Amino acid sequence: MTLDIRGSLKNTRISKNPLVVVDELLANSIDAFLIRKRDEADAVALEVTLKVKATKADLLGEEYDLEITCEDNGCGLGPEQRKAFLTKDTSYKDDLNIPGIGKCKGTGRVQFFHHFTAVSLSSIYREGDGLKHISLPFLRDRKTIEETDFTVEDRDTGEVGTHIRLSHVVPKLRETILSVASVHRSFTAEAIRQHVLFNLLQRFVSLKDDLGNFQCKFISDLGGTKSEETLTPSDIPEHTSVTSVTVEHVEGEDKVSADFTITHYKLDETQYPLPRNIIGLCAKASIAELITGRYLKTKTLENNAIDGHYHIVLVEGPLLDDGVNEQRDGFDKIPLDDGSGDLFERMQVTFEDIFSVLDDKVQELITPPDWSRDTIVKDVAKDFGVSEEMLSYSNTRVKFGDTPNEVAKRVLTNLQEQVVNETSSLSAMKDAIKGLAPDSDDFRRKIDDLSWEYASSLKTIDMANLSQLVVRRSALIDVLDMAVKEGLNVQTELPDGKRRKNEALIHSIFFPMRKDSEEVSDHDVWLLSEEYHYYDYIASDMPEICAKVGDA
Repeated sequence: MTLDIRGSLKNTRISKNPLVVVDELLANSIDAFLIRKRDEADAVALEVTLKVKATKADLLGEEYDLEITCEDNGCGLGPEQRKAFLTKDTSYKDDLNIPGIGKCKGTGRVQFFHHFTAVSLSSIYREGDGLKHISLPFLRDRKTIEETDFTVEDRDTGEVGTHIRLSHVVPKLRETILSVASVHRSFTAEAIRQHVLFNLLQRFVSLKDDLGNFQCKFISDLGGTKSEETLTPSDIPEHTSVTSVTVEHVEGEDKVSADFTITHYKLDETQYPLPRNIIGLCAKASIAELITGRYLKTKTLENNAIDGHYHIVLVEGPLLDDGVNEQRDGFDKIPLDDGSGDLFERMQVTFEDIFSVLDDKVQELITPPDWSRDTIVKDVAKDFGVSEEMLSYSNTRVKFGDTPNEVAKRVLTNLQEQVVNETSSLSAMKDAIKGLAPDSDDFRRKIDDLSWEYASSLKTIDMANLSQLVVRRSALIDVLDMAVKEGLNVQTELPDGKRRKNEALIHSIFFPMRKDSEEVSDHDVWLLSEEYHYYDYIASDMPEICAKVGDA
């Protein structure tokens, strides 16, 4: 029995989660404890100690080497666990029928080798009435791990559990996810504790009774900077609400559905000083993909308490459990928007379907009670000339976290799509009419249809044009105001000895100087009076002899 490390690395990509190895170590420790608790009545509480040590990898200290160790009081690496360790795509945990144990495909340990060139372990497990000690010795750049690489011996005494050591960072990662800056940001004891608490929050909540009065200790020594943190049951928050939703994908008369659970934690910032709000899609009780940016559009909103509270919104469901990829950092098996089935695949619920239901629910949970939609709407109207009617007609919703700029973009994008669709429809109908005979029975019906569609499209097209006109005129008024107050750059940043030309600048805003309406069609004489815009002929600062008056 052999684990092909080199082949596994080729077939399983590195996770986008920089703390994936921490997640895997903790998840394995929890699973090992649940197995031990099933077999031993005296397994009282989970105990895990995770240590991170960073040392200089070069003389200047510009690169770190990292070592992570994890010690637990789980069941140890017995024959069944060793077999699972050596088998990729194993279903070992799936067959245990232990509530709360993580379902796996055996790809988690591959992430160890994506990040570190050496993995060693030492473990004590029970066999009958005695104890066995098993070890995998330290060796860098293994290509395979075989059953004969483990050393097994009898032990008279010892604590059941496993100690695993990951060391010698893969060199190319020292400049990216495991750079000196990244290590100091993500691998302090406090940062790891925060990550573990909220990434595995749903597991801790669901296993609160099974794990007992557990203790997870985190110790870090990063280039001599040391810290220590502990996670216990008292640190696990109570959820604020749990909501069940059903998402459907419909095509014609056929439909499929999927059930989801949305768990919301609204945490007082004084009790839980978190680094950010978290909205995530979970797989197997841990976060696989963060979608916070979809709802909190700016980093300021995302990284700060909202109305005195941090929000954690976790979405779970069988579809997400089945659809997560091997690295557990996304859902490659769930289509974005095309859920239609074919000869080989059945119809599926898509992310478009999921978010159509999820968006409103999440917005309800995170929107503070004093947030005012009217304020955003007024700003959009003031800055971009987008009216309430345009918002309604373009089916543009204004949500918490939106900026006026984003709302205006969505309005104009939606209107543009409608203009394109309606123009295409008009063109198609005109082509159809060309082929009709005036004496045919449906000729006048087609004419009536064209009239209604054309009248409808005018509203969309006019709205888009009106918005652009309002914004343009507002900008010109601002330019004129600055010119009168001598605030334009061309007025304030004059080279030495050069005279101002304020009058010429202001004149040119209304109408280009020394030109007439036969030369120029694009002008803004409406600034003086709207009626001037409709004169047949306008001359600007031209000698009277050059101006064309009357029939001349």
